[in-house]
Amino acid sequence: MGAKVVERYKALCTVVIDMGTGHTRSRLAGDKQLWLVVPCQAVDSPIFTHGMVTAWNKLEELWYHVLYQELGACPEEVAVLATNAQLSPMPTKEKVTKLLLQRVSHAGAGPLLARS
Repeated sequence: MGAKVVERYKALCTVVIDMGTGHTRSRLAGDKQLWLVVPCQAVDSPIFTHGMVTAWNKLEELWYHVLYQELGACPEEVAVLATNAQLSPMPTKEKVTKLLLQRVSHAGAGPLLARS
């Protein structure tokens, strides 16, 4: 990873991930770059069904792919803010937050935003 990329994400400090049923959009918060759009359908099973997470291990793989390979960010050094479906039940939101904090971003995870 180049020094320019390292300085860029350390200056911005937060990754925003907008999780959708068909695509996940992400970028560094405050970045002027266009949103990075990645399909979020796994080959063998969907990650989301009707906006609800159905494949938790695939979701984690998607996050790692977006963070490391697409954005070039190190999740141990940046906070991650992820959106969630508006009607998602509280246990699902709590599980997403727990997964982000314990397995993905040790720098912190922001509150999950309700998408309209």
